[in-house]
Amino acid sequence: MSIDLALHTVVLAGSTSQVIKFRDYLLSTESRPSLLKSLTLAKGATLDIDTNSHEPASALADILERAVKLQSFSCGSFYALNSNSGGRIAEELASLTDLRELALLEGEPEAHRLVTRLHSLELRALIIDLQNIPEMTLEKVFQPIARFSHLEALSIFRLSSSHLIRRGQVEVVIMSSVRTLRLESTDLSMSVIAPM
Repeated sequence: MSIDLALHTVVLAGSTSQVIKFRDYLLSTESRPSLLKSLTLAKGATLDIDTNSHEPASALADILERAVKLQSFSCGSFYALNSNSGGRIAEELASLTDLRELALLEGEPEAHRLVTRLHSLELRALIIDLQNIPEMTLEKVFQPIARFSHLEALSIFRLSSSHLIRRGQVEVVIMSSVRTLRLESTDLSMSVIAPM
């Protein structure tokens, strides 16, 4: 088997320097980026992010720019990486049209903003960390997610009810395709979520 065929699913778990080395390898030939279908940056690859060094984030943005057939992306420390790339990572993710699975941990408000801009409407699984999002209504939180009519699994982390603006009449956001809903480290009650 060709080593290039092994590019279908890649997990980078070592260090941020591994992201740079992988970018250099992936982009060394024209055909390699189109082989990449799934990319995961595990904790090790994002743990030692230096806020003064933009090279690992830039390398990730370069990968995402060329891996146009990417179907699955998972990343911890999303906010820090995206900030270090000058927003390029979010731009490149938003432009992907074949994305089926997306996991953005430690995303701060930028993770939610990215979801509102995604071009791939075929998303099937979404894991999103909503810590520190600005105050907004429940509808504003979930309407961008509800537009993914094929979404089957939704996991929401760290959404605090203190960030939700309460209004008298709540517009119910319907997400009928969601079969699995996971709320973790959140203080939302099921009575708030159940009508969806």
